Amino acid sequence: MSHHFEKNKLFIRIFLILLLAFIIPNLICYWIEKESRIKQEGFVDIIIDAVNEVGDGIGDIIDFIGDIPQKLTDWGNGVSNHVKCGGEEFEYGWTGTFKVIDIIMPCIWDKAINLFNGNCTRYYLTDLIIGLTYGLFIQLPIILINAILGVNLQPILDFLYELIIGPLDAIMYAISGFHIIKWSDDIINECYRCKGTYKFESGRSIHLYKRLDEWVKLLNCSTEQMKDGILKIYTSLVPSAKWGAWIEGKHLKGYDDEPDFWG
Repeated sequence: MSHHFEKNKLFIRIFLILLLAFIIPNLICYWIEKESRIKQEGFVDIIIDAVNEVGDGIGDIIDFIGDIPQKLTDWGNGVSNHVKCGGEEFEYGWTGTFKVIDIIMPCIWDKAINLFNGNCTRYYLTDLIIGLTYGLFIQLPIILINAILGVNLQPILDFLYELIIGPLDAIMYAISGFHIIKWSDDIINECYRCKGTYKFESGRSIHLYKRLDEWVKLLNCSTEQMKDGILKIYTSLVPSAKWGAWIEGKHLKGYDDEPDFWG
């Protein structure tokens, strides 16, 4: 009986050992396979995402390369239009500058001759005497009274001028054709103004009579045009925020100064 029991215990031990030898390796294999599958599936997702990103990047590159001809065309048009506009502005300023200089220089010479040959000397001397008399006996007392007493008589003087002197001058001119407070237009044009001649494309010419200071203002405007034209050409040829806008097809017209050079 004891021998039979010992035999059964030995059998049970062998069975348990065989059972454990079978289950444990299978559990280990199952766990390894499961972990491997999880890792493989995660790796696959990473690969798929990477492939998608690479594909999107390649697509963007292809789109960019495809847009390059149009972007270069827009950039070229922007540069060309703005350089052309700047060149035209410089040309207008250049032409206007020398046109005004061609008016001012002969005018100065002509007025100098009229001063020394006597044609305008009497008018200049008369204006000088009247100006000094008015300044000493009328304008100076008004300034002193205003400074000492704080009473401004200039509005009263202006009122009397408009009430009395102006109408008398109009009546005198209507009767005799002469003014009492200013010279005739012919004398003013000859002695106090500079004559400029402008010719239209139709061939018709007009004569403009302006004071020397007015022609100088036009000269300043023409020189400003020249400077603006040079600046526009320079800012069109140098890389700046303008180039970025032109590449995007924006602000291509030559007269469009947006955006600023620095953006």
